[in-house]
Amino acid sequence: MPSSGGSGFLVQTAAGSSVGRLVTGVAQFHNFAPINVVRSERGAAEPCKRFPDVPEVATEHPGWADEVREAAAGRPVSVALDPTGGGRWRGALWTS
Repeated sequence: MPSSGGSGFLVQTAAGSSVGRLVTGVAQFHNFAPINVVRSERGAAEPCKRFPDVPEVATEHPGWADEVREAAAGRPVSVALDPTGGGRWRGALWTS
């Protein structure tokens, strides 16, 4: 698992997009530990090839939010980047 530039992780949706790949690369360059969220396992294929050490979580799995928490290993999510918008994150990763 990559080291974190702070005490937590950067979690992003649309991680398989061009912008998502750029954000992952920049996050790693600055020693932030990204966790990438994609819609499907198929969508995770390219980011997994480019960034094999970065956890990829597919929202097609019913327990995807738990998978993100597991990838964070108890450390906080410092930044959540959601370029897709919508209500997917609301209540999924935090309780307050």
